[in-house]
Amino acid sequence: MSTFTKDAMIKDNEKDLAFAVYKESVTMLGNKNFCYRDSDSCIALYNVFRSFWCMNHPSTQQGRVDIEVFASAYRAFNSDNFALGTRGRFVALAETLIPEADRRDRKTLVEMSRDMNSIIRPNRPARRKTAA
Repeated sequence: MSTFTKDAMIKDNEKDLAFAVYKESVTMLGNKNFCYRDSDSCIALYNVFRSFWCMNHPSTQQGRVDIEVFASAYRAFNSDNFALGTRGRFVALAETLIPEADRRDRKTLVEMSRDMNSIIRPNRPARRKTAA
């Protein structure tokens, strides 16, 4: 199992929450009136996602916040961003969720979408197989 696969596994009972939080996060980040400081839109989206996740996760609503809540936010974001944010799907989702009057222009959304692909870009060149 790849490292990414491990980092994107979420519990079945968290999938609906992850989907709702991801959509809410895209709606916020894609709004032309929302300002963020991160130079990478994927990091900005994760920061928004993590905040919403912690506000809405059942264990935090019961008053318990521990490292597992933050770890589950990380895994849930990776899972949903891979499914909904990569390969241009971020733009389509933003255009579906955000009214045109409130949405960033398409060029900006496309630039933001490129950042979402950072989870599928290799950090280093793949190793070549050598003949034995």
